[in-house]
Amino acid sequence: MYIQVFEYIETFFLLLVRVSGIFTSAPVIGAESMPAQVRVMAALVLSMLLLPAEISMRGPVQIPPETYIFALVVVKEILLGLLLGFVASFVIEGVKLAGEIMGIQIGFAMVSVIDPESQQEESLIGSFNYLIFTLIFLLINGHHLIIDALNQSLRIVPLGLVYYTGNFVSEVFNRAPEFFTVGVKIAAPVIIPLIMMSVVLGIISRAVPRLEVFLISFPINILMSFLIMIYYMDDLVRYFIYLIHSSIFDEIIRILHVLK
Repeated sequence: MYIQVFEYIETFFLLLVRVSGIFTSAPVIGAESMPAQVRVMAALVLSMLLLPAEISMRGPVQIPPETYIFALVVVKEILLGLLLGFVASFVIEGVKLAGEIMGIQIGFAMVSVIDPESQQEESLIGSFNYLIFTLIFLLINGHHLIIDALNQSLRIVPLGLVYYTGNFVSEVFNRAPEFFTVGVKIAAPVIIPLIMMSVVLGIISRAVPRLEVFLISFPINILMSFLIMIYYMDDLVRYFIYLIHSSIFDEIIRILHVLK
């Protein structure tokens, strides 16, 4: 009986380690602005909720009694949780990159605010994009998608059976450039018209040398950029919803299948 209880404790601990890894690095739910006590409590509660299903499906985890083997399994589990959250966070970095690109083109390169997630300075537009993404993420229950992905990870890669391969590592690193692609796609509807406006103003300055184009370009860029952002806000929201479903949930599941 004592052996079985100990096996249940081992299973719960490994489950808690994997869940904690995701709650440390995943977007929104793993943000530094969220109090550590809340994340710890959420990880504990979620682990307790997932434990009965895990035990009924596979039984308690069977691990050799050697301490170093158990320690190695723990390291593998926490790395898996961190990597899954890390993959999901690429989207957030792309959203912030879009804000940086837009801010530079608009003329807000010197304007910065404190990012609530990283507690570092970032562009005003980047912070705006992040807040919009976070709002959409919570409204469509994006945190439920991450929890569902965590539940699927237990079915695809059982506790204690994580084996990292070269294919898995390459898949994770191949995902890294996606944040640049996401950033460019979000910023393109704003920066392309602004670049065209800059070309027009350059032609005007050539035609009318006495006209102070620089003085009028700044307010024109600001007004034009905000009008464009208002106009394509619906498309931006739809794209954010698409990213949350495809680039977070679907990609996590796809990468997990590499570990099978």
